[in-house]
Amino acid sequence: MPVRVRLPASLAGAKSFEQLIFSCSWLFLFYFFLYPDLPAILLLIFLSSSYNILISFFLLYFRSTLRYNEWKNVRSAVHSAIKQKQDSHNDCESISKMEDL
Repeated sequence: MPVRVRLPASLAGAKSFEQLIFSCSWLFLFYFFLYPDLPAILLLIFLSSSYNILISFFLLYFRSTLRYNEWKNVRSAVHSAIKQKQDSHNDCESISKMEDL
């Protein structure tokens, strides 16, 4: 037995894929950093009835996933640079202590 899902008025009145994505943009903004997979799951539920829209969805999702991964790479690079700076500072302190002895 098929399950019927009622869409909110802003989504049900969407005339194109772009309008639908624009209507769901708040969902992307809110959940993008907290749960990167959640927008993909929700959009898959909403858009699974059309093959072309499903392909567009996958392209959009993979692009956003790449952005998330790039952000994680930048964050890890910044953390490693900070750690290297702290390590070099600690090395300088230990050398100066050895010279004092």
